[in-house]
Amino acid sequence: MALLLYVLVLGQLFHRCWAEALDHTAAKCSKIPAPRVPGAKILSISSALRLNHTEPQSSPILDHTIDNINVCEVNVTLRHTGANDTVSVQTWLPVHQWNKRFVAVGGGAWAAGTGLVSLAEPASQGYAASTTDGGLIGSPYSPELWALNADGSVNMDLLTNFASRS
Repeated sequence: MALLLYVLVLGQLFHRCWAEALDHTAAKCSKIPAPRVPGAKILSISSALRLNHTEPQSSPILDHTIDNINVCEVNVTLRHTGANDTVSVQTWLPVHQWNKRFVAVGGGAWAAGTGLVSLAEPASQGYAASTTDGGLIGSPYSPELWALNADGSVNMDLLTNFASRS
């Protein structure tokens, strides 16, 4: 259920953002409204036009440099209702040759997402793409920095984000 809600929210964000990003100007990209996210409060939203952007190789996620990326980058920071979390969601919307498809890019190991380096490939192929950090911090190879509260108990808010909510 939480995963379905997340996908629906991303779809709503995508729809709003794409409608604004069709006009290739920085002014339009910067005026994307904050989405309504059931079960969460939007803390901030920012957007910027990235034209002719180059994303350098970053092993092991991106095995080659990608040039000439043209996107409207949208960054949303939110907090889930009743949870002690701060989650970042980053979305790249192609401003040219959108293939009318959306892809949510996840992480691996103990990471919910891998940041903008994982958005470069799908965006360069015309996909609107989104990723999240799930509110998690630290290394993707260990949950040590986020899995436990200071008292040693399991951080259920972030574990829920990792498992299904974000």
